[in-house]
Amino acid sequence: MKAATIQDVADRAGVSIKTVSRVTNDARYVRAETAARVRDAIVELNYRPNAQAVYLARLGSRRQKTPTDAADRPL
Repeated sequence: MKAATIQDVADRAGVSIKTVSRVTNDARYVRAETAARVRDAIVELNYRPNAQAVYLARLGSRRQKTPTDAADRPL
């Protein structure tokens, strides 16, 4: 059986991926009923965030610029 994705959780809970993300990151602005549906879907599907994807997302703009980054853009 393949691992559940954030899209699978969103589909099961009837919400957007962004809402699932907000719930998993304990963000505000999510109704209690909606958060409960998302948490139930997470448990039902045994959802675990992909560790590599989380790392890359957090790395984001903090990534150091390299000389090759600048070489790709003309002056």
